[in-house]
Amino acid sequence: MEADIFKEEAFDLLDDIEATLLELKDAPDDRELINRLFRAFHTIKGSGAMFGFKAVSEFTHQLENVIDKIRDGSGVFPDELTEVLLAGRDQILRMIEAPDPDAPEIAHGAREVLALLAGTLGQPTVPPPRPAAAPPAVSSPPPPAAADERPAATAPQPTPALIEEINELLAEAEQMLQKLRSKPDSAKLANRLHRAFRTVAGTAEMYEMVPLAEFSGTIAEALEAVRQQGKPVDAATLSCLEAARSHVLSLLRAPEPGAQLLHHRSTKLVADLKALCNATPAGGEKTAEPLKVLIVEDEFISRYLLQEFLTPYGNSHVAIDGYEAVLAVKNALIEKRPYHLVCLDIMMPGIDGRQVAKEIRRLESEMGSPIVSRVVMTSAIDDLEVKESLLKAGHCDAYLVKPLRFDDLTELLRKYFPEFGPADA
Repeated sequence: MEADIFKEEAFDLLDDIEATLLELKDAPDDRELINRLFRAFHTIKGSGAMFGFKAVSEFTHQLENVIDKIRDGSGVFPDELTEVLLAGRDQILRMIEAPDPDAPEIAHGAREVLALLAGTLGQPTVPPPRPAAAPPAVSSPPPPAAADERPAATAPQPTPALIEEINELLAEAEQMLQKLRSKPDSAKLANRLHRAFRTVAGTAEMYEMVPLAEFSGTIAEALEAVRQQGKPVDAATLSCLEAARSHVLSLLRAPEPGAQLLHHRSTKLVADLKALCNATPAGGEKTAEPLKVLIVEDEFISRYLLQEFLTPYGNSHVAIDGYEAVLAVKNALIEKRPYHLVCLDIMMPGIDGRQVAKEIRRLESEMGSPIVSRVVMTSAIDDLEVKESLLKAGHCDAYLVKPLRFDDLTELLRKYFPEFGPADA
């Protein structure tokens, strides 16, 4: 599930927040530490909005604002804020782990932290105690490495011994791929690589891990085709095999290996592997050029999910703020290779998404582009007035509110680009 991706990243960020706050006690004017703290809260806020953890996002936003004011002000972190933000960190953890983040006791804890924060800002010289109602800080959540410790998923969970075996095989495959870059005509290396993926496929099949077994088997088949042709493993094939190896790891570690995003990624890679080996691509050959996509998003998880989802449709470029987005669009227009699709967040540092959308339309008009980009706003701002103003002005073609439903995005893509859709699930 996508929510598990958010939780896993949030746990790591919360650990980083705790460590950074303790470091700031000894170095309160360390700009990099303050920025690191801000980025951690900012990422949790944005990812929370993306995945539907609205209460987490709204609460974290309050804490983020305080740190942002310090960055814009004195640049010195007040010691009295440390305990308050540690309490805030604990509260975020409780909200993420709670079956119902909106439960009265959870909401009460959030209000206590915010009241404490307001009191601290009003009296910065008095170090506040931790809220009495807050339980002791959870220093580190259980690591998600062992698959048999994960929540139950549809596919049978692999044992630690199986994970170790497959990881060793994938490590060997990585070594073979690196060596093939300098020895692309080595039949011995190609044979060892083939055996590694064939063994992964057989082991996964024995444990009824269907997506992993099928995808690893496809890699082995592609390698067999390369071996039979007796040709060197060229750079394009190696890049595809490296991406495929990374995807095997994703399938191994995912709580739901058959999830929609992973399925789309598998479909794309299977087609690429077979095309590189002069086989028939899965689902039939595509007759149209792939889409050129620009993803404008300052949150890593949001970017990652959009890239994974859009991979079967074409090539995705990424801009992490409004300035990069405008530059990317302008360069694409100068090269006469404009973007077909732009997925654009609103709340970003620098130029916000509304200004970027206006600038895209201005550049297209000024430079006489034959292609007008389809602009899809993807924002946590659920404001009808903002949505209608952007649509009415023609600055965007659609407006999707986070958390994104990929079915909605699929429907838009099939509407705007029916010839580019990936194979159906």
